Amino acid sequence: MDYYDILEVPENANAIWIRRAYDRKVLALEADHLLTDRERQRQMAALEVAFKTLSYPAARERYDNRRRGSTGAPVAGPTRSWSMPGWIWGLAAIVLFMAAAHSWQQSRESERLRVEQEQVLAAQAAQAQEGAVMDAARNNAVRATGAQIETEQANHQRHRADWDRRAWDSRYVRQDASQRADYIRTEQLVAQSEQWARQLAANERMDMERQRRQAIAETERQIRLMEQQQREERAAFERQDQAARAEQRRIELQERMEQLRREAEERRARSGR
Repeated sequence: MDYYDILEVPENANAIWIRRAYDRKVLALEADHLLTDRERQRQMAALEVAFKTLSYPAARERYDNRRRGSTGAPVAGPTRSWSMPGWIWGLAAIVLFMAAAHSWQQSRESERLRVEQEQVLAAQAAQAQEGAVMDAARNNAVRATGAQIETEQANHQRHRADWDRRAWDSRYVRQDASQRADYIRTEQLVAQSEQWARQLAANERMDMERQRRQAIAETERQIRLMEQQQREERAAFERQDQAARAEQRRIELQERMEQLRREAEERRARSGR
């Protein structure tokens, strides 16, 4: 089975093209009422195998390599579909939205800290005007408070950056594990589908061989019946021929007896004169 011929797509078709061809083929099979359930299941299984193989780049590349090795001719066009799937676009949009939200949250936090710092500085400046004695102490307190705020802000930003980095690393690890699991499931599905296709082909060959043997047996039985009929007809013809010869012999004997009787009567008549 050529998967490109099954889906009726060119060899350089991308993932979107292959998906549309698969959907169109499935709808056509479901709408075809002339097919039997077994034929529809067989064609649906072939479509499923072709779609699963050509939809994933790694499986498609292996299939193209096997196909190139079996036919001995290079595959026309690219063997990979470089079109980005829709879920990657969605994931990128989510990542951009989260980054924008994080940036906006950081800007709000910085603005709040700046306002609080200005309020503290204003309060400290107002209190510094109350007395010359408290100015130095309050100025030191203001400087200490500002340094502490800056230190806390730097620590907060550093912790936030570490948390974001760990979050991104864990997200990439989960995404890679999910892709690896999808790839393994796809490989298993492709292997199962190929095994199913081989089993279907073996069953069809067994059915064809059984039908051929049944046809040969029926032909031999018909030949034996015809030979028996010929023998019976020949025996009946021989019996009819024997009966005809016996009848002919009986008629000849009657004629001979009649002739002898007439000759005897003639001799008696001559002897009486």
